[in-house]
Amino acid sequence: MEANNKTYDFIIVGGGIYSCCIYYYLKKNNPESQILIIEKNTKLGGCIQTEKYNNNVIYELGANVFKLCNNSYKLIKELNLGDHIAVVNKKLVRYIYHENCMYPLYLSFFGYICFPLISFKNKIKLIYKILFKKYKHVNSYNYDISIENYMKENFDSEHYQFLLLPLIYGSSGGHGNMSALSFFSRNLKLVNNNKNSLRIWNDKINEMDNNSPNYKSNLINFNKNNLTNIKKCSQSSCAITGCNDDTQTWRRPNFIFATFNFATFNFATFNFATFNFATFNLSTFIFPIFNRSLKFIKNIFFSINYRLFKYFPMIYSNVDNKFLQHIEEEEKKKYIGKTVSLNCGLYEFIRQLKKHIHEKDILTNSELNFIEKNIKNNIWTCNIKKNNTEINIYSKNVILTVNSKMCANILRKILPIEIKNNLENFSYSSLITANIYFNKEDIKIPDNLFGLLSANINAYILGCFYASNMFLNRCENNKILLTLYIRDNNLTYQNDDQLNKTILNNLKKIFPFNDNVKPTILNVTKWKNILPAYSENYENKLKEFLNELTNQKYQNLFVDAGWITGTSISDRISSAMELSDYIIKKNII
Repeated sequence: MEANNKTYDFIIVGGGIYSCCIYYYLKKNNPESQILIIEKNTKLGGCIQTEKYNNNVIYELGANVFKLCNNSYKLIKELNLGDHIAVVNKKLVRYIYHENCMYPLYLSFFGYICFPLISFKNKIKLIYKILFKKYKHVNSYNYDISIENYMKENFDSEHYQFLLLPLIYGSSGGHGNMSALSFFSRNLKLVNNNKNSLRIWNDKINEMDNNSPNYKSNLINFNKNNLTNIKKCSQSSCAITGCNDDTQTWRRPNFIFATFNFATFNFATFNFATFNFATFNLSTFIFPIFNRSLKFIKNIFFSINYRLFKYFPMIYSNVDNKFLQHIEEEEKKKYIGKTVSLNCGLYEFIRQLKKHIHEKDILTNSELNFIEKNIKNNIWTCNIKKNNTEINIYSKNVILTVNSKMCANILRKILPIEIKNNLENFSYSSLITANIYFNKEDIKIPDNLFGLLSANINAYILGCFYASNMFLNRCENNKILLTLYIRDNNLTYQNDDQLNKTILNNLKKIFPFNDNVKPTILNVTKWKNILPAYSENYENKLKEFLNELTNQKYQNLFVDAGWITGTSISDRISSAMELSDYIIKKNII
């Protein structure tokens, strides 16, 4: 047993984008902090891995795209990757594959109404139930019901099979036994999760702020008359707009309810008595109109200035910061909420982040065996396996970014046995990704294809991206690049050729091509336990674990991974940013 007597400020376990980001944010705040990243593979990146073929074909082994949010956009700008953002063409169409046929699913209300796999009767029934809240909300179940049972109990089986099952395949590779609450809150982001927030560090920051002496003092000294007026105003506003708690209403998914802006208008709460004519005066009528008119004029003026500045910057000698900030906001609007990648592939994220990570702070080909805390000095002992030897490394803080099974093993000496077993029993999906390269004339594919998801219960190919249609720089114009997502059924193949043959035979059922066509299979990559499948009662068991971590003995241990705060790239970036903010606010570094 070897020992490294150096004590780090932070040890980060796992080398994915989250770990790279948390290192970046912590070092940005305190360049002197001592941080070590432990990664079991040979290089950083986790499921973000980009490869090249013949220097002109760019393909992803794992994640392909993500939806840009404020935090991920901010990081992209900080890393000087703003010019590398590649936005997917919004005219491309998603398809659902069922029983050897492809059905286009347009992302609009009209597209939903015309979608042929779901009967018109069931569409009207679903719209009616959501508008008038004739369903049981997912947060109201004590036991975490599965998505399949939830849809059958509240809506119908067709929406489950032909819309939600393909989305389950596409977001986690799971099955119908996935938790309804997990799926709607974590994968689709349609409802708030009342049991477990995806913004755990943000919530802790808010809790610290609310418990601060200054905050309490301000509340006590707050003018009661102002509080009363605000309350009245709030009640009136809610009555007119139909505002209510997000946890009790569905957020409207783009693929079904895009035009239902009136769905949250609660007619029962509209009360004319709240409109107090006695307080009506001329100023309350004129000022809002004046302010709106002024804002409209300012927007027109800015629009003209913005275009002049963009195309003729030389005519602007002195530009104030306010104008530049306004321009930045306008630029951001082009990207926020869009499905994007980077021109050179998503691994460009990791390359840029690695420029801020010292080589001595990365320990690859190493695996954390277990951790224990020395109660006397409050230091964590981290037992690491590397090259068939064990090393003890010491740290004031430990950040675990691994899946629940690995987490249970690392914490086996300190976790209660029941919670440890729960973490070990959380189910995960294993996937195979394959990138296949065709001559354009050899295969029949719709010109407007974005990708497809399967609605077949026992699908082998769960989904497919038409990668070279989404991003035109991924290969030559006369070629087609497809990225397939395949269910890993743990089948054994005699050799790679047999696996490749199975993949091509299944692909031929979706996109016909002749037997004499010899496509290039660029890669077949197996991802073991890559995505949480959120099996039934997942949220309750996760809550038990998160509550356990609040005990004093886990102080300065932080657990954050996709199975807790969301699996998308934007989820991982946002959570890393918020954890670093929490650590900084607590003066841990």
